[in-house]
Amino acid sequence: MQWVSYHPMVLPRGPFADLRGYAKLREQKVVELGIQRNILHSLVDVIFPEYGGVFKKLEGKASLHILKEFTTPAHMVKAGVQSIVSELRKASHGKLPETVAQAIVDAASNTVGLTEGIEANAFAITRAVESIEGIQRDIEAIEDKMREVLDRVPYAARLSDIPGIGHISLAVILGETGDMLRYRRSEEVIKLAGLNLFEISSGKHRDKSI
Repeated sequence: MQWVSYHPMVLPRGPFADLRGYAKLREQKVVELGIQRNILHSLVDVIFPEYGGVFKKLEGKASLHILKEFTTPAHMVKAGVQSIVSELRKASHGKLPETVAQAIVDAASNTVGLTEGIEANAFAITRAVESIEGIQRDIEAIEDKMREVLDRVPYAARLSDIPGIGHISLAVILGETGDMLRYRRSEEVIKLAGLNLFEISSGKHRDKSI
């Protein structure tokens, strides 16, 4: 008879259970964001493929604001540099220079994108922008909740001081591991993560665990 070894199931309680729940919600929203971002890229590429050269991150706040306010290259050209400058300042809190607005108008004036039958495409862009903005707000709200729950973990502040460990990463880790005080050795956490770390050493060489 062959014995099968199972890892014990960790059922977090209290704030750790809440962290796990919020972490899963955030993960779902990140997946949704990726889907909507891909949709937006495909729509914009049809009518204004050069736009990505001005805003490399189409889901950035300034980029989304411009797409929502003007949407099509023709509308951007008609609005003119100064109108776009004004909207950029609102979206970026004055951080983006006038040269960005000029680059948008120049690119829109010479775009190789489709110019006919783009009404439905423009409508779809507007809806995609609204969806992305809504998801981004949801993610921000979830992350705020995760920080609030972390405040209920007495040792969370000390863990967040570790280089490379931010509040969100820590919230996800604690949501998966549960209370760190229940572990006696680091190997227990490593085993829980499903890792098989080992040390490389010889007579002349000794490396850290990998």
